[in-house]
Amino acid sequence: MSFINEVNIRGFRGIKQLNLPHLSQINLFVGQNNSGKTSLLEALELSCRPLDITQLVITSKSRDRVWNGPIRMPTIESVIWMFPHISNEKDEAREIFIESQVNEVKRTYKVSCTEQQVLQSISRVTRSKATNIDEVSEEEVRALSIKMEYNDEESKREYSEEFILTDQFRFVRDKNIEIKILKHRMVTPIDHRVQPISARHLTRSIMSGEKNDIIELLQKFDKNIEGIEVLSPDGRSPVPFFKHKLMGYAPVSVFGDGVRRVLTIATAVLQCKDGILLIDEIETAVHTKLFEKFFDWLVSLCEEYNVQLFATTHSLETIDAILSAEKNNLEKLIAYRLETNDDYTDAKKFVGQDLYDIRYELGQDVR
Repeated sequence: MSFINEVNIRGFRGIKQLNLPHLSQINLFVGQNNSGKTSLLEALELSCRPLDITQLVITSKSRDRVWNGPIRMPTIESVIWMFPHISNEKDEAREIFIESQVNEVKRTYKVSCTEQQVLQSISRVTRSKATNIDEVSEEEVRALSIKMEYNDEESKREYSEEFILTDQFRFVRDKNIEIKILKHRMVTPIDHRVQPISARHLTRSIMSGEKNDIIELLQKFDKNIEGIEVLSPDGRSPVPFFKHKLMGYAPVSVFGDGVRRVLTIATAVLQCKDGILLIDEIETAVHTKLFEKFFDWLVSLCEEYNVQLFATTHSLETIDAILSAEKNNLEKLIAYRLETNDDYTDAKKFVGQDLYDIRYELGQDVR
């Protein structure tokens, strides 16, 4: 199994410096708002694909998504706010540094950027009553010069890529990237609103041979689910449906957020088998009465599919539910409480048994 054993982050979003040693299979991050929990997950996501400019842009925009809406922040602004902020020094280089240890092998990833102006071809269509004329002209536009560097102790090689990034960047999601450290999936607090009702997303999972596995996983949470199909009631638009013992064929969209959240996470676990799963605000859409059942289900999936879990939470009920789910395997659980200081992010570590004692013996709040 590929595990991230340790991670060291410098200069990423609000994290000036953070070191997390001795990570485990189940890792939980707590802390006040703006303490760096989501930033930590994003840094881990970047470290899995260190020379992928598309991954850099996707990660930079992940907080700006809205349900069924566009990505709104311009690419340049979105990317530059991942770097340390330097006031009034546009020509000064900014740098992100992420060092991880995967299966005891140290891997170093650096990204630097400087702002500049470049000439870019701009196409405009001029319309008149008679014709449409496509005019192409060169204009000076704002750009980022991005340099990515990666090396690891195992190969003893250094890799680097350089890019000129403008707001006209287009995503290349299936690009064959040279360096892929780990399979990974990030699940955000809004993904269950979008992905489970996306015919394209579900079709991709079905065509990859995961359909039966997804059904089997969902049945652990709702035994009445018999199948998943992509149907077209109007003959034009494909729509994902559950085949349900009590409801017959019903659109996934009519089910509650809880079921859709489970479908999103079940699909994510399968897609990152033998890799890492990153879940922001893990308690989202799950009723407090189902916390223990949900986390027992999730932990068992991670163990079955050799997945290392990194999750954030604000909730004491969530912490207690995970402790209950892992009460027989507390050695696999580590929790960190993140606190932001002037020059670094402090991470107070609670190993599973210690966390259990603090919560159940002393009744203390570890958030």
